[in-house]
Amino acid sequence: ICRRLDGIPLAIELAAARLKMLSLEQILGRLEDRFSLLTEGSRTALPRHQTLRALIDWSYDLISEEEREVFCALSVFQGGFTLTAAEAVCGIEEILVPFSHLVDRSLIMVEESAFGEMRYRLLESLREYAAEKLKERVEEEVVQERFSQWAVDWLTEISKRLLQTSRIEWQQRIDKEYENLRRALQIAPPGDLKGRLVNELDRYWYMRSSVHEAEHWLLSALEGASSMTEATLCRVQGALGMTYWQKADNPSARKHLLEALRLAHKTGNSTLQANVGLGLVEAAERNYEEALGYYAEALRDSEERSHRPTRATVLSNMACLYLDRDEFEKARTFFHQSRQCWQEEG
Repeated sequence: ICRRLDGIPLAIELAAARLKMLSLEQILGRLEDRFSLLTEGSRTALPRHQTLRALIDWSYDLISEEEREVFCALSVFQGGFTLTAAEAVCGIEEILVPFSHLVDRSLIMVEESAFGEMRYRLLESLREYAAEKLKERVEEEVVQERFSQWAVDWLTEISKRLLQTSRIEWQQRIDKEYENLRRALQIAPPGDLKGRLVNELDRYWYMRSSVHEAEHWLLSALEGASSMTEATLCRVQGALGMTYWQKADNPSARKHLLEALRLAHKTGNSTLQANVGLGLVEAAERNYEEALGYYAEALRDSEERSHRPTRATVLSNMACLYLDRDEFEKARTFFHQSRQCWQEEG
C-alpha cells in the first residue's frame, strides 16, 4: 500500500484511517480509485490536507497553464521518461522552462541517469491525477498519437543504431522503456502505426522468447489490417508466423508465413523472414526437400541484399537439416560456411 501511494505521508495517513472499516486487502484492492477512497482526513487540518485530491488540486492550481499542459501530457508515460521523450510527446518547442519548474515543485521526480541521459517520472498518484485532467482537455487524442509516434521513432532509431553493433545494449534500452512501449501498444489506434510498432518490437520478443506477449500484440495489430500498408502487413504476418513456429503450431505458422511471402512478392519487399520461417516449419515437419527449397531462396535473397547475419543463420539451419538426415559431410560443410560468415561479421 505504501509503495502504491508513493510514500506520500498524507496518502498513507488517509489509508490508515480506513482500517476502522476495511482490511488491508480491501484497501489495496480499492486503490484503483484512490481519490474517492482517500478522503476525510483530520478535521483540524487545513482543507487542502483533508483529502489527497484537495492537496493535489491545490498544487495544480498554483502552476501556469503551460506547466499544466506539460504535466498532463506526461501522464501518458507508464514508466520513467527522458527529456527528449517528453519534448516529443508534449509538442512544445521550449519545454525546458516549464519542465524545470515542475521539477522544482516536485511534480516531476528526477529518477536516475541511464545511458548518459537523466530520467524522470511522475509519482503514481500524480500520474493518475494528471491523466484525469488530460481527459478533460481537448488534446488527449493528440497527445496519445504523439506518444505512439515517439515509441515507433525511438525504436526505429535505437534498432538502426545498435542492432548491428551491440545487441546487449539494444535489449537493455528496450527493457528500460518497455513499460512505455507496452502503454503505446495499448493506446495506438488500429492501423499502420500499431503495425509498425509491433514490427519494431518483434525481434525483441523473439530474442526474449516472449512468445505469448508477441502473439497477443501481433493478433491485436492484425485487427487493423485493413488500415495498414501492405508492406507493414507483410511484416506483421511474417512475425506472427514465426511466433507460431516458436509455439510449435506449424499449421498456423505456415498459414501466416505463406501470406507474408505472397505480400512480399507483391510489394517487392524482402522475402527473407518468410522463406526462413517456412524452411523452419517444413524442417520441423520433416519435409526436407521443401525446407531446402525455401532455404535456397533465402540464401539468394540474403546475397542480393548483402545481409550476412541472415545468410549465416540460413547456412546453420541447412546444416542442422542435413544433420537430422545423417548427412554429416554436408552438415559439416554448411556449419563451416556459417561460422565463416559470423567471423566476418565480427
